[in-house]
Amino acid sequence: MGRVLRLGLVLGLVGGLLVVAPPPAEAQNTLSLDFTTTASGGSSIRGIREGGSASGFLRLTASAAVSDSVTVVVDFGVSGSTATRQCTGQVCTGDWNATQTATNTVITASSPVYVTLAAGQTSFSTGVSITVADDTVVEGPEILRLSGRVFFSGDDRYPNNAAAGSVDISLDDEDDGLTLSVDPGWVGEGLGATVVSVSAGFGGATSVLTGATAVTVTVAGGSATLGAAGDFTVSGLSNNRFTLSIPAGSVSSSGSVSFTLVARDDGATDASETVALSAAASVGGSAVSGSGSVLIYDVSQMAI
Repeated sequence: MGRVLRLGLVLGLVGGLLVVAPPPAEAQNTLSLDFTTTASGGSSIRGIREGGSASGFLRLTASAAVSDSVTVVVDFGVSGSTATRQCTGQVCTGDWNATQTATNTVITASSPVYVTLAAGQTSFSTGVSITVADDTVVEGPEILRLSGRVFFSGDDRYPNNAAAGSVDISLDDEDDGLTLSVDPGWVGEGLGATVVSVSAGFGGATSVLTGATAVTVTVAGGSATLGAAGDFTVSGLSNNRFTLSIPAGSVSSSGSVSFTLVARDDGATDASETVALSAAASVGGSAVSGSGSVLIYDVSQMAI
């Protein structure tokens, strides 16, 4: 089929002049991309963990059936991506790798993915597999951006070089789990003051931070109530909060912070209660969090 020619409606002659009404306004026509679990759509895939992979479908959808074939080129790792990769021929290294499943072709700048809608179609999918490299750097999530543009169009509603949507996929760092080590892990009601020491760390033992990171820790009531009339009090802190520092090139805080906790004996027989510690930090521009706790035991319930 050829291009669609839209003509106005001839209204007649006025004063010897031919009057033609303008053609009706065309509906807005768009092309969009998605990375989905099935060829027919399914769920969108928007995150992949380091060391993992996702096999899905790059799905191109038109808001109206095309009158003639439209081919869209989809580039990976375009402007807006924070995840990086370098390719020499078909050999690529970096944060991620991608292949077109049907042909097992590595997706590079010189070998992107081409998706074609045939005349009368509104959607088409092609299989793509994305693998995320596992490194030891604590860096927070990175973004892999996919972007489409019309490479060739036989339908003037979707002109050549027109944008055809984009998809952002988060490559999530498996090493960015923030943990708190709390010692001791329990105190007893009415046993006086206990000095509690807290340290922080990220990921596994082989992980490293590329920059110094401050971890803010807040002590609050979990199931236990904080306050003089509550289940426990703390001292030695400003606003029940303190900061731990994890130096660049490390995974653990350079030391610990201590505070004093007193669990009040309320005279009631009750189950153990929890003092909650929450941790927050920023890694690679992304917020990460962690937690720890101290259990308060009712000593009257403890076997002697």
